[in-house]
Amino acid sequence: VGSEMCIRDRLDGLINEIRNERGSKNAAHGFLIDATNEEQLSGVVSQIERDIGPISASIYNLGCNMGPRLLQDTPTKVFDNALKIGAKGAFLMAQAVSPAMKQRKQGTLIFTGATASMRGQANQHAHSAGMFARRALAQSLAHELSQHNVHVAHVVVDGMVDAPDTLGRMFPAAFERAKQQLAPLDGIIRPASVADAYWFLLQFSNFLGQSEIVRAE
Repeated sequence: VGSEMCIRDRLDGLINEIRNERGSKNAAHGFLIDATNEEQLSGVVSQIERDIGPISASIYNLGCNMGPRLLQDTPTKVFDNALKIGAKGAFLMAQAVSPAMKQRKQGTLIFTGATASMRGQANQHAHSAGMFARRALAQSLAHELSQHNVHVAHVVVDGMVDAPDTLGRMFPAAFERAKQQLAPLDGIIRPASVADAYWFLLQFSNFLGQSEIVRAE
């Protein structure tokens, strides 16, 4: 595969793994930024377009789960942060990468959703609001960008992902309990299966138009 990957996170291990697997130090590049900061995001997009190559696909995969809280125990700051990570960052990403995609009349935007994108959950006021907003944004963007042959997809990962480096670190005890309960029922979503779903969307974007995948596993 001739594509290069740009990863906006502190994922040095993954970057090195991709480089070693594909035998090239140019196979992956890492950028650590605040995805809700317009200047930082637009700056790294411009840098990639200038120094690495055209961005053909962009995936917004940031979670905004702030943990379960009762309404009166949810500070305004927590709610605001969930909306910033859930929707504002996704908006800024689309705003930064779509102009060049529209000009080239080619590109794919993928937004990762969650169970909270589909239905509000108990004591998840901030998370539900952020993920609902992301899904609505993706739908709205699809109407505009499809006219320019830019494909927009929203993938609802409707369940717990076997992700020890994220969920496992944030909520270690709850993560282990859930794994023990769900594993016998084959109820844990495998990261590789999610990746396969995204790869399918990227390969067939010209034929799919606006897409939504529910429970990518």
